[in-house]
Amino acid sequence: MFHQNNSAKQVILPDNLGYWKKQLQKVPPILDLTTDGIRTSQTSYQTAQETLIFSQKLTESLQQISQQEQVSLEIILLASFQTLLYRYTNQSDLVVSLITRLINNQTVNKPQLLPIKIKFTELLSWRNLLKRVEQKVSEAYDYSDIKLEQLQQILIQDGEDREFLSLTQILFYYQAVNANSAKTAINSEVWEQQLLKQDLRLNLIEQNNCLFCNFEYAKDLFEPATIKRIATHYQKLIEAIVRNPDEQIDRLAFLIKPEVEQALFGWNQTQTNLDRRCIHQMLAFHAERNPDAVAIVCQGKRLTYAQLNAKANQLAHYLQSLGVKPESLVGLYAERSLDLVVGLWGILKAGGAYVPLDRANPKERQAFIVNDSQISILLTQEHLLKQVPEQITQVISLDRDWHKISDYPEHDPDSQVSHNNLAQIVYTSGSTGKPKGVMLTHQNLSHYAQDLQLALQITTNDVYLHRGSIALVVSARQLLTPLALGATAVITTEEEKREPIKLFELIKREGVTIVDHVPSFWRHFAQILTHLAPEVKANLLDNQVRLVGAGGEQVTAEILKCWRKLFKPQVKFVNIYGQTEGTGVVTVYYIPDNLDQRLNAIPVGHPIPNMQVYLLDHNLQPVPVGVPAELHISGAGVARGYLHRPQLTTEKFIPNPYLSGERLYKTGDLARYLADGSIQFLGRIDRQVNLYGLRIELGEIEAILSQHPAVREAVVMLHENYLGQRLVAYVVPNQAQFSQSQELRSFLQTQLPSYMIPSAFGFLEAFPLTTSGKIDRQALPSIESIQQLSERTYLAPSNQLEQELTQIFEEILNTSPIGIEDNFVELGGNSLLAANLINQIAQKYGQNLPLAAVFQAPTVKQLATLLDQEQTIELPHTIIPIQVDVELPNLFAIHILGYGLEYYRPLAKYFASEVNLYGLSTEFTSGRDIPHPRDINALASYYVRELLAFQPQGPYLLVGVSFGGVVAYEIAQKLLSQGHQVNFLGLFDSYCPHGNRINKPFQKRLLGHLKNLRQKKLTYVRERLQDWYYLLRDETQYRFYKAIKGQDYFRGNLSQGIELGAKYERLRNMQLRKEHGQVNQNYQIQPYPGQITLFRATENRDSKLEWHQFAQKGLEIFDIPGTHLGIFQEPQVQVLAKQLKLCLERII
Repeated sequence: MFHQNNSAKQVILPDNLGYWKKQLQKVPPILDLTTDGIRTSQTSYQTAQETLIFSQKLTESLQQISQQEQVSLEIILLASFQTLLYRYTNQSDLVVSLITRLINNQTVNKPQLLPIKIKFTELLSWRNLLKRVEQKVSEAYDYSDIKLEQLQQILIQDGEDREFLSLTQILFYYQAVNANSAKTAINSEVWEQQLLKQDLRLNLIEQNNCLFCNFEYAKDLFEPATIKRIATHYQKLIEAIVRNPDEQIDRLAFLIKPEVEQALFGWNQTQTNLDRRCIHQMLAFHAERNPDAVAIVCQGKRLTYAQLNAKANQLAHYLQSLGVKPESLVGLYAERSLDLVVGLWGILKAGGAYVPLDRANPKERQAFIVNDSQISILLTQEHLLKQVPEQITQVISLDRDWHKISDYPEHDPDSQVSHNNLAQIVYTSGSTGKPKGVMLTHQNLSHYAQDLQLALQITTNDVYLHRGSIALVVSARQLLTPLALGATAVITTEEEKREPIKLFELIKREGVTIVDHVPSFWRHFAQILTHLAPEVKANLLDNQVRLVGAGGEQVTAEILKCWRKLFKPQVKFVNIYGQTEGTGVVTVYYIPDNLDQRLNAIPVGHPIPNMQVYLLDHNLQPVPVGVPAELHISGAGVARGYLHRPQLTTEKFIPNPYLSGERLYKTGDLARYLADGSIQFLGRIDRQVNLYGLRIELGEIEAILSQHPAVREAVVMLHENYLGQRLVAYVVPNQAQFSQSQELRSFLQTQLPSYMIPSAFGFLEAFPLTTSGKIDRQALPSIESIQQLSERTYLAPSNQLEQELTQIFEEILNTSPIGIEDNFVELGGNSLLAANLINQIAQKYGQNLPLAAVFQAPTVKQLATLLDQEQTIELPHTIIPIQVDVELPNLFAIHILGYGLEYYRPLAKYFASEVNLYGLSTEFTSGRDIPHPRDINALASYYVRELLAFQPQGPYLLVGVSFGGVVAYEIAQKLLSQGHQVNFLGLFDSYCPHGNRINKPFQKRLLGHLKNLRQKKLTYVRERLQDWYYLLRDETQYRFYKAIKGQDYFRGNLSQGIELGAKYERLRNMQLRKEHGQVNQNYQIQPYPGQITLFRATENRDSKLEWHQFAQKGLEIFDIPGTHLGIFQEPQVQVLAKQLKLCLERII
């Protein structure tokens, strides 16, 4: 649309930049709109179109709202579009860029983008949203004199093209035209923007009281059906807005009725008639019908159905004599054996509910379960009696006491048990660290057996492998279900569970037909098979298996590849999904041969008979196809609740608003509908992390990473430390020696957006597992402890000196093993640790090396050579090579507060072929003329002398971090005054000095505090209180040591970093702050006759714009995400490196 821009009101450029920086602060790099295709670096962004025409009646209704609210139709349509995007993404900070043409002095300018950022909040009504959008659009036009390139510069963050996606991903264009100009308007006003990278653009043309809605979309990302659905939802949403503009935005209906009916009822038409018998009665039926059929096999021993039923009946009568009745809880603590199976069925037949205890669990967990369930009777075996928890009052040994049990009758007991009575308590992990008992009823188990029979087509001819723990709900599938259906269950031993080869020997020997296991197992087994001789492998895999399943974890395409290598062509593969609260299985998905290759994770399919699945938003409303939402389950498998946890039960088990009398269980899982109604599991909501303002599914990254041929297993996690949050990946490689992070990073970059690329990779031989065989993420080692080893090739010491130095390195760095070519600084060494190293070398070998030697010869091999040959180092002790090649320009980096060259290490690795990077620091020399670490003029003069000795001629390239930037500024001044050429002066988040003071004048500091208080409110108060706490702590410690040790202490021991260890840097900095004003009392900053480039941390409170008045040829500013020193850490340092490279490329 054309907009007049009044030149009298035109705002000057600096104010424009300030406005947009504020508006676009912390804008997510991308709108998390679910796509059909995968966004990669190869995405073409070629477009297609879908057009929808609003009726005249609907258009007139919108015009009435426009008149009532006194806002333009454009604003109404934009607010409605933003509402729809919010409902699709649930993303609170949302940017849609307005395409407009501005008219200045009667001249029509080229099309321009104005990003309109809206923050959505809970309980926000659409009418109030409309006011927000109107205000934001009005402000955007007031500050519209800004170029797209400048807006992109504001948003530069790590990764390829993130700044473009933020502004051009979602576009909006509106034009009111006369009858003859609609086509011309679209062609001339809109299509000129085709070169932009856009996912979706809504073009709205108003003509003859009708609205033409044209959705232009990237064909690589969206299917036509998806865009058609979005267009329909836009119209339905506007109809809902017209009916009630005061409705809350998260309650506005936008699904069409057939969609709602399909999601709630059509895809949940699963009702079948269930046999009303309890599960133990189903066992008795098969014992009478096929008494000689083999029911159970374990360690070569067998029980027929008649034998199993008779023994279970005898035990049931015995338990009833001890008072076991419906709702009684009986413990079960036994080896994987026939006794265990008899015990389980005996409890059920007596009318009780069994509480299984896993022998692999810690005693503390077993004791908790016994106390929480309040069981008084426990079934066990004689050799386990000493391990039985002490709280049990009555213990029955199924082998030792069988002579008493066998006196009881073999006929079925009368237990008076009903469908609603408890059958089993399964304890699962709880968020509080204490397990919670899930109460499963006889109805749950009966449904489970009968409906799994339909879902998995189980017959009496099947042989089901039972490998899961008896204490987990998987035993209901692998043990109870086959025995209730007349099939055979084969129980694995602990040894067979641990050793996949023996497990498959058992599968072959016993004619197993159905196997299900967690995905982790299949990866491991496939790897083991690669080491077998072809004929051994072929014989092992020549078995009777007809159905293979996996559950408990996300199943990826990689698992499917494993299956197809392991099993015969006719074998069917099924993805099983469920949770304990749903009795174990809720949906199944038979994987087709022609699986859609765009799916990162294999779908979990449709609900099994008599179960319903709902994907609902936080208002329990259904969501469209493709939109992620929490998965809720209902039906015959939903458990009674949590034992002795009524509050948690009420919170998680809620009334089903769509089926009267039924309940919903909130699973905490995230999923989405595919077009055919099948469900794709996306991961846990509590594993859905927020980074850079975006929701990221860790499972999605894991699925892609697992597709790399060198990766057997992968886990991605969000790690947090004092520098912030970052994604890290743990990898178990297929190749023993594979540890190429860059190869994996490059692979991911072809399939994922940059913000989803892990910043660190660690390699392990195997992942720790829980007792259920799942990956134990909590037991993974810190990424730092394994990353250091995985990124390098280990070279062992070749002589005694190297061996001794290696031991010193490992002791100081607390890392082992360290090879002779591993870099001291890259392993975490800093100035303090280097001082420790120098001291130990002096004590052991009697050679006093300068501190600089550690940084100039940073490996064991180089230091050993230095000690062996008693070499002298030719470089000045103040010039430390950080990364050096030949025939490259030199970039000199000045320290922070006299130390801290280690901050440049992460930056150095991105400049291997551009420059030699040298650090300047007085920390590594002990000459008498060393200036005070805070004396700006003296330091600059000293470094100029050293620089000219090292490199007599320019041009010079200088950078400095924090206080080091001020020193670099003065070095440049002095070099220029002596006739030398300085081509680059870069300041890394350096504060502009105010005379000889370390702080700004009081008035400016006060204004800064007030500004931050308005913007951040209580958050800023908390930040400042925390800062003051640390300042007070350091001041107190400083005064204490000064009083005890005396002033000279800070000149002597403290300056060498001895005695105080970790406190050294804080106290030393405190001392330097005290002396700053004194040593700089005659310092006065002067204008610089060149350009200054400032790399500014976005999370720092100081704008540092004072540098403007001193940069006579201009101040160039690059904003880097991160804190003051955090910009030198991954992943922020990648952004810093990218911008610094661009600057240097213009010069070199």
